[in-house]
Amino acid sequence: MLALRAGKDTIAGLTSNAMSEARNRNRSPRRWLIFLFMAALLIAGVIAAALPFLLRRPSPITSPPSRSLPSDPRIAYDGPFGNIHPSVAYIGDDRRCVPCHADLCASFSRHPMGRSLAPIAAVTEDALFDKAHHDPFQREGFRFLVEGRGAQVWHKVSRDDAAGHSLASVSFPVHFVIGSGTRGRSYLSNREGYLFQTPISWFAQKQIWDVSPGFSESSFSGRPVAGQCVFCHANRANFHEGSSNRFDAPIFSGHAIGCERCHGPAERHLETLRPFDIVNPKRLATPALRNAVCEQCHLKGETRVVVRGRTLNEFRPGLLFSDFCTVFVTAAESGDERKAVSHVEQMHASRCYQDSADEKKLGCVSCHDPHVFVGPAARVAHYRRRCLNCHESHPCGLSTVVRRRQQADDSCIACHMPRFGTADIAHTAVTDHRILRRPKVGPADKVSLLPSSLVSFHPPGDGGSGSRRDLGIAFANLMMKEEADPLSFAAAAVQVLEGALVEDPGDVSAWRAKGSALMRQGRAAEALASFESALSRMPQHEICLADAAQAARVLGRLPESRAYWLRAIEANPWQPWYRGQLTRLLIQLQAWDEAKVQCEAWKRMEPWSSEAATLWITYLLHKGDRAAARAEFARLESLRPPELERLKTWFNQQLR
Repeated sequence: MLALRAGKDTIAGLTSNAMSEARNRNRSPRRWLIFLFMAALLIAGVIAAALPFLLRRPSPITSPPSRSLPSDPRIAYDGPFGNIHPSVAYIGDDRRCVPCHADLCASFSRHPMGRSLAPIAAVTEDALFDKAHHDPFQREGFRFLVEGRGAQVWHKVSRDDAAGHSLASVSFPVHFVIGSGTRGRSYLSNREGYLFQTPISWFAQKQIWDVSPGFSESSFSGRPVAGQCVFCHANRANFHEGSSNRFDAPIFSGHAIGCERCHGPAERHLETLRPFDIVNPKRLATPALRNAVCEQCHLKGETRVVVRGRTLNEFRPGLLFSDFCTVFVTAAESGDERKAVSHVEQMHASRCYQDSADEKKLGCVSCHDPHVFVGPAARVAHYRRRCLNCHESHPCGLSTVVRRRQQADDSCIACHMPRFGTADIAHTAVTDHRILRRPKVGPADKVSLLPSSLVSFHPPGDGGSGSRRDLGIAFANLMMKEEADPLSFAAAAVQVLEGALVEDPGDVSAWRAKGSALMRQGRAAEALASFESALSRMPQHEICLADAAQAARVLGRLPESRAYWLRAIEANPWQPWYRGQLTRLLIQLQAWDEAKVQCEAWKRMEPWSSEAATLWITYLLHKGDRAAARAEFARLESLRPPELERLKTWFNQQLR
């Protein structure tokens, strides 16, 4: 800076003298211009010398740069099909395929996949709303009603008093139907872009309405529907990443599974009509690519982890599903142990799959035509023909007489692929696809999980996200779903994810998984730091906001917890659990006016909640309205909660 100041003084002096001489001595214009040119050169030199000092700033402290994302498989694709690139759009309308493929489209529309999801108006004509079909019905002290109101269907859940008068109720306008109706149907309600499954389902075999599988009192106000929940039931669901059940408009691009789920986006094919501008799975070069088309829905595993930088909706037929999603399964057990797993896992365990190769390699379409629904009357003959494609030269070891003594119609699948019940195990095969010579009879077993038993179904490929990162998130997923020992899986998740996050500190999903695992270990401060790292990169991540709110409360940082809950509610105003957590916190903070607002919203969503009622009574007593508090407790008594005696003791203590 001293050099710069001296330079400025020197320049000022030279310039002043030069101009003075020019005026006093009346020098020629040429000499005057020379002096100015020399002065400009000197100024430029001094500034150039001082510039590095002027521009120098302290180096900012930054986190290590994120590892570059794996290349997009859709862009890297160099195969023959012209609809893999992300610039080719989905049309979401199978009707545009009909002019050229009328027979296939008509046949597929009768297939369960072609009826997997529909607007409620498309199926109300066969709905049966009467007592003969269990409408209404009672469960767990609640009354469930399905009613048609013109073209609209409503599901209503109510808690009645002893005389049958409704004390608390929630009604769901039904917007979408999930399921073909072959085994049953479930129903979705759209609340301003947030999807909820209703607690009422149709069970086709019994022809009755009943409580949806897995529902209990805690979910009778509706179960949030995440993107992965409808990924396999819808043609394309436009899930809002980072939310629990929010979808962008339109919620569905096409409803039921359509042509493009197996053939890829049709925009270019419709323009050119060239065969290779749309994927024909039969023309895919390898069994792995052909199987990937089916794996997107029929390979569930123990948990699925979306690959870093990708989304499920980016998968396109013609690519490997493992480039978009890592599916974790339990390591192979003894050869004769039957596990309750999905169709693809069982098929891979079969000798038919393992011993076949090349053109004869067993795959899903070896037995199933995805365009044709095989009804009960045609099942035996259809699958027998499929078996004989390979086994005609290697026939069954039993004579026809012995076989018909066991199965009068000589069914191959009845003997080697028996059906078994899986009502208590979600997303598992109901037909044994291991094709055993002597299969066991009875329901499949669920194997106890250990961190060491979890492996990727597909070996990690080059350019993938890295198996350790995905494995760490898988550990956290299973821990959060309480399908595995939380302590052992939490420790494993933290250990693996710490290394993954050093390598890539921009991974929001990994930060969230690590934070959840740390919370299970009682390390709330570190967990909150992990959630905040995720939120610094994705501020509206609803689930991380709720996680951060819980961690902050555990740490006693109540104002921070309050701020996080408010942000979570802004991200999802339809989640009653958020309202409940914030109400408790606000009462603890003595923020009574805010607590009133949140508790009222909570009671509208879960009017039978005894917790909401007790906090509302707490608010009323604080305001001095003992009469209203007694009236609210009388309503609570009429609801007959299981813990009523404890609540009576509590209320009497509050009145003292």
